[in-house]
Amino acid sequence: MKQNTKAQQLRKNEQLCFSVLNEYRRLLLDWEKRYAPQALEDVLDERFVEACHRLPWAEYQLDILLQGDSYERSKVVSGLTADGYIRKLQARLREERYHEHPCLD
Repeated sequence: MKQNTKAQQLRKNEQLCFSVLNEYRRLLLDWEKRYAPQALEDVLDERFVEACHRLPWAEYQLDILLQGDSYERSKVVSGLTADGYIRKLQARLREERYHEHPCLD
């Protein structure tokens, strides 16, 4: 069985992080529009609130993965992979897809 070099593993992790963050960003953009309050007195939907809070963060991480130097990208990847955060986000996105389209999974 062939072992990945450290550089290959970092690139795989970068691709995973980019893919998951990009999907999360698309979900947040959808939530920002779909669950926006229609009147001032409306109770804020938790998905709209999450979109407002997390969208700038997700876009910033994606910007670094796209345009950052290797040091910056590796810091983002290690931050996202620490404690399994990116895997948890990936699982959450799968769950959201299932709730939106139960027959797709």
